[in-house]
Amino acid sequence: VTLSGGLKATITTAAGEKIVTRIDDEIVLDAAGKYETGKMAESESTELVFCGDNHVFVINASIVKDSYTESIVWSLDAKTLSASIGLDASRCDHLDDCKFIDNGHKLMLSSSYGWAAVLEYPSAKVLFSTTQSGNAHSIEYIPGDFIAVACSGATEGNYGQVQIYDMNRSNTILAHDGFASAHGLVWDYKRNVLYAIAGQSLRTYEISGLDSRKPELKLAKTVSTPYSGLHDLTRVDDDNLCVAGNHAYLYNIVTGKFDEMKRFSSSTALKSVNYNSETGEVWYTDSTIPEGNETWSSHKIRYVSDRNSSGDDRIINVNDIDMYKVRVKQW
Repeated sequence: VTLSGGLKATITTAAGEKIVTRIDDEIVLDAAGKYETGKMAESESTELVFCGDNHVFVINASIVKDSYTESIVWSLDAKTLSASIGLDASRCDHLDDCKFIDNGHKLMLSSSYGWAAVLEYPSAKVLFSTTQSGNAHSIEYIPGDFIAVACSGATEGNYGQVQIYDMNRSNTILAHDGFASAHGLVWDYKRNVLYAIAGQSLRTYEISGLDSRKPELKLAKTVSTPYSGLHDLTRVDDDNLCVAGNHAYLYNIVTGKFDEMKRFSSSTALKSVNYNSETGEVWYTDSTIPEGNETWSSHKIRYVSDRNSSGDDRIINVNDIDMYKVRVKQW
């Protein structure tokens, strides 16, 4: 069948909003064939995952007018994981990072109550967990089914360190290195190294022994950042990282230079910054002026279309939880 005028797809959400996508070019469909419209829909919507307290929510930000409750795609009460990860339900709280991996089929969580987990999405089946990560503040996937966890605090016990786990062996620390106040983690697929931040330092770790499943961490490089008080580290592209906390910067891995994101020149407690270098968009959480019951919490997911703009273009209100971080499911 030849569709000489292309096609138009209309997606109607549960809230009654319509997302319309179209392709105007000619499309030829073979017998018993199909044409994937998923990418068209993704280009018209932005799914965000955010966490705080004992809650995780996935929302479609494209149809939100004011509150996140208008567009919930998926939600999780972390207390329902207590039996699977071996903790009392009261400890399944204080979530501080949430990241999708495996093309959105897995969700990684970390909690400052000392645990981290990888879940199947959307079933929420626990695939990996550890309760050996004191004050865990970030989690990252390493190819070969390994997991890195950043543990904040002073360097004692299982606190203040970067840890490496085999995803098939819950609760078993295979390698670690002391790093007081460790927070963000990013794996560099181009260079096969792990980046970690804490205080005023950006570290580069080389990891050997992954093939034999006996990883060893080696500190390869330490860079001093413009400000202390680092909270978040994200990948921008093959050669750039976003470093945020007290202000926010793009760090060029090749040149070693930091480029300040002017929008955040007065922010001293950014908890998460997600930057799209192709479009200039940023989704972020900022507790410079705390909102909620904690000094670190926020009640607003903020959006700007230009990292150097003077104000927010959009705000999504999250008034019922002490939120920590927001992540874009897929740019």
